[in-house]
Amino acid sequence: MVVSAVKWAAGLALMSVVTLLPAFGATSSQTGTIHFYGQIVEAPCIISPEAGTIAVSCPQDKNMLTRRVSYTQALDSAAVFPERAAISMTWINPEKSLGIVQVDYR
Repeated sequence: MVVSAVKWAAGLALMSVVTLLPAFGATSSQTGTIHFYGQIVEAPCIISPEAGTIAVSCPQDKNMLTRRVSYTQALDSAAVFPERAAISMTWINPEKSLGIVQVDYR
């Protein structure tokens, strides 16, 4: 009886070690440091919702250039400034009164 209890405890300990070791290995392999070298060379665009349109203002050649995109164009992923940014929009409620606008910079 004592031998079987010892075998059971040893088996339990072995299973615990085998089960927990990969978890500790995964945790340590997902750590690290990211170093960023460089600089941001252009300011971001300014997004302003208006009645039925979205105004997108981006700096170009020391000036702010503004283009307006309809909600329909934004729903189809419009390239507002093809060389710089595109926007897309998704409605998040059935009434289409709340939406998310995403800006993708190139």
